[in-house]
Amino acid sequence: MVTDDQVLALWKEFKKLKVIKIVALKTGMDRKTASKYIKQKILPSETCHDRNWRTCPDKLKDIWPIAEEFLKETPDIEAKALFEHLLETYPKLINEGQLRTFQRRIKQWRVECGDSQEVYFDQRTIPGKMAQLDWLDMNKFAIEINGKIFKHKLSHFTLNHSNIESASICRSESILSIKKGLRNFLYRVVGKAPQILQVDNSSAATHRPCKDKKKRVFNDEYIQILDYYGIKAQKTNIASP
Repeated sequence: MVTDDQVLALWKEFKKLKVIKIVALKTGMDRKTASKYIKQKILPSETCHDRNWRTCPDKLKDIWPIAEEFLKETPDIEAKALFEHLLETYPKLINEGQLRTFQRRIKQWRVECGDSQEVYFDQRTIPGKMAQLDWLDMNKFAIEINGKIFKHKLSHFTLNHSNIESASICRSESILSIKKGLRNFLYRVVGKAPQILQVDNSSAATHRPCKDKKKRVFNDEYIQILDYYGIKAQKTNIASP
């Protein structure tokens, strides 16, 4: 199965080499598959659809209504204890090899239907969806060119899921450094714009609309740059990507 990271790497290599056969080998794909993704410009995750049907028969179909009645009456009953009781009482409807499946079904039931349902926060990251921008101060490294200290920063862009990153030299945190860094990131490294770009409260991207207000909003020029690439702006906490 081809992953989003493979396809992103494929696009990056194809921009440099322009030879499908070679970039297919470098990214672990056959030539036909590589050609498809180069032409389509779509990530694998963007073509996948969630499945809402079963791919195999439900082996607990006959016993589950009985088990569910027990769970409603005694929600704290241990899964293994209930399984052993049902195995003894209804041997034709369930067998010993179904214990793990039965335990998983009960766990799922308790999440969806139990009295004290567990709360889950979905923390999945979708490949290629989100990127982050920050600046790195390089002056502390005292880099010299021809014997003179080269004072500079790096505008640093990173894809959250795959950690693909790029850095561009700049003098300061400025809108110009955003333009240059983002262009290099999209055209030379990634090959496709992410849906969201996160940034902290940098003055290059944000400002306070009123002096007495603490909340910062995005600068118009910053929003215009992102709109050009079809990217949505989003803020992160300072030093907490």
